[in-house]
Amino acid sequence: MKVWIGICLLWFVGRMAFAAGFSQDHLHEVSSVNSVNFEAISSALIEARNAEVQRRLSDGDKTSSILKMINSYHSPEELIRGPLSREVLPIPAPSLYLGKFEMLIYTTLVQREYYPEVRVIYDIAEDMRAAVSQSGFVISHKERKEAQKACFSKSDFSRTCLIENSLREALSYEVEVSLKENQIAANAQPIINALIELLSREAQGSVFHRDNFHSDGAEFWLAKKSPQELLSLCISQGGEFEVDDLADGSRCKKIISQKLLDKENMSPFMKESVLRHVLGPFSIFKELINSFLEGPLEDKPYCFPGRYHFSCMQRKIAENLREWKPFSDFSAKEKNQLINGLAKNWD
Repeated sequence: MKVWIGICLLWFVGRMAFAAGFSQDHLHEVSSVNSVNFEAISSALIEARNAEVQRRLSDGDKTSSILKMINSYHSPEELIRGPLSREVLPIPAPSLYLGKFEMLIYTTLVQREYYPEVRVIYDIAEDMRAAVSQSGFVISHKERKEAQKACFSKSDFSRTCLIENSLREALSYEVEVSLKENQIAANAQPIINALIELLSREAQGSVFHRDNFHSDGAEFWLAKKSPQELLSLCISQGGEFEVDDLADGSRCKKIISQKLLDKENMSPFMKESVLRHVLGPFSIFKELINSFLEGPLEDKPYCFPGRYHFSCMQRKIAENLREWKPFSDFSAKEKNQLINGLAKNWD
């Protein structure tokens, strides 16, 4: 038993050393085999074998149990790096005293060895850790590029679409193989769906290169939108505005978000990336805004209040815009939106 515990300990230390936030105190503690009380852990494991946990080995569908374990994780990183807590998967309390680290070893080994269904979670987590160790992310650069291309072409900029296209096939294979090898009766499909939902959550970015995904999505989205279209939208929508509202970007940010981005399947992070690309200091749209501020918006035309005020403003604004060189790049529809929007909303 002591030899078996030693082998399991080596496996456990290798797995835990990968985990983010694993303290130097723990690493120092396990650096010496003599610091671990093998006899106490061995006795505790024998107790566990003969205790209530033994009843858990009976046949039966383990789908609900596995889903409960998956749903206990709050982020992909917790799944990849962290063991299950005793609250999620209870185990018998040992009668002998175990130190903090010894208790962690005992808990993990009991869960892994005496609860067959937990091995599915650990098998998936270990495969993901191997991928992160090799390439830095669960989804490699090449896999992400291929998957996001398919998603963006369907106007789907979500993490879920990326995960579906990148990992569903691999997860299906791994879950089914693990269930079969460990002789666990469970329905693979809801387990796979739960894993995809977990991996789709915004977290630290271990699953894929999040910043590049957002940047690529923003560039793809902007390639379908012209600066002229966006400026016409900013002027014609959202009610009255002052020049300062355009200059600081607040008006266009709000309108583009409400009228365009909120209708897309995007996470808040993707939306922010799009807005940074649109309103960045060196963007084409920002150059158009600056030209607009220094040209047609430099002096507001004056028309007498009354019945013909709006038509007067339309005429004078149209005259000013015709002298603005970029105006020729606007479509007929965009020109009308710009003229009417200025006549109506320019405060």
